[in-house]
Amino acid sequence: MTGKTLHTGAQHPAPRWWRAGLLGVLCSLGACAGPALRLVSPRDPTPAPIATQAGAADGATMRAALQRALGATAQRPATRALIQALRTGMPHATFVAGNRVDMFNDGPSTFTAYAEAIAAARTHVHVETYIFADDALGTRFADLLIAKRRLGIEVRVLYDGAGSWASGEALFAQMRDAGVEVREFRPLDSVRTLTSGRINNRDHRKLLIVDGRIAFVGGINISGTYEHKPMSGSGSSGSGSRGNPLDDGWRDSQARIEGPAVAQFQALFFATWTRAGGDVVTPSPRYFPRLAPAGKALVAAVASDANGRTAGAMHALHLEAIRHAAHRLWITQAYFTPDRSLREALIDAARRGVDTRILLPGVSDSALTLHASRSIYGRLLAAGVRIYEHDAVFVHAKTVVIDEAVAFVGSANLDLRSLVHNNEVVAVVIDADFARLMAQTYQTDLETARAITREAWQRRPWSDRLRERGARLFWYWI
Repeated sequence: MTGKTLHTGAQHPAPRWWRAGLLGVLCSLGACAGPALRLVSPRDPTPAPIATQAGAADGATMRAALQRALGATAQRPATRALIQALRTGMPHATFVAGNRVDMFNDGPSTFTAYAEAIAAARTHVHVETYIFADDALGTRFADLLIAKRRLGIEVRVLYDGAGSWASGEALFAQMRDAGVEVREFRPLDSVRTLTSGRINNRDHRKLLIVDGRIAFVGGINISGTYEHKPMSGSGSSGSGSRGNPLDDGWRDSQARIEGPAVAQFQALFFATWTRAGGDVVTPSPRYFPRLAPAGKALVAAVASDANGRTAGAMHALHLEAIRHAAHRLWITQAYFTPDRSLREALIDAARRGVDTRILLPGVSDSALTLHASRSIYGRLLAAGVRIYEHDAVFVHAKTVVIDEAVAFVGSANLDLRSLVHNNEVVAVVIDADFARLMAQTYQTDLETARAITREAWQRRPWSDRLRERGARLFWYWI
């Protein structure tokens, strides 16, 4: 591997049982100070720039890029207002023109695309993930990385300590022994993690970057929960369930991006890699090659870091999108406990006539979050927000479709953990064709989802209401 190493000692996490106990203690300690944090939405009167592979675009070039991406939609006042609001609300990001964006809506198709991209790698493979499980799928994925390293390809793996607490050291040791550089973000057995009070700052991003030319971004972890296609929902092979929908076949989304915007995701990887003690890599064409246009989509990598200037980026991004949606606001979320400003913005959107829909899981790996989420259904339904739940499959995707122009795909949930604490990343895509594709996917998901009506919700049993009220007590920390 190239670059100067800041930390030469290998990381050797503690045994699994010890790490689990420490995680509980640290999260409890971190939660004690939680409410002191506040959401801060960054704004700047100067809109974020629009660029091409040649650099910042002038007015004429910018208008031409938007016209290519949006067609006739680009001329609509509501579309112009939406894009202007997003650029103003995300001052630390840049829309880059000339990209191709493809979507994968289940684990098998995503990991097939991963394998193809890794097999074609010529210089390097970078993996950043919240969960890197040591199950069958995680082991096969590690074998792909090891095989590339043995061919002389640089391979770097960054995983989160809290997200991967259940994974044993053997898998990571095997990769290290093969020459793969592996770093753990916020190691759970680190005294620094305890004394810094930053246990709640987790690296929740899911990125795969190959040769600085292809970037994958979305909600999919390296985990056996993605071993199979979901039995219902987008990309499904049928209906019904294999049994417990939490065991496998999660419904999730991952975008594959080619074009000049890939450099933004590469830069994010290196920034977090260095913070985790990885080697400092000098920017060069090896990692940041000059990329020709691959499509017509404008893409911005919007990232949040709880300890940096972008702490409120996820909140600002979603708030501006909700406030400036004119016709359509279709949201898919895995963990939905938004703060008051986002809830009020959703209510306002529905009341001004925007087709506001929220697709959520009806079964979750966090029962507490599920009940807390349901505790806010009443006001949303009363305002005209349409809510759907999927019972046969766990919906883990985090996507938004706004009007006919913009779509989000990323790792950020609309909960306070993502909005306040986590490092997250969302690909914001301006492209009419991509927005249409995302809308079609959403409609497919709704075909097998259950609509929550206001009348039925008012008749739910008292036991459900009691669970919801109890879950609300933990709203901030879930």
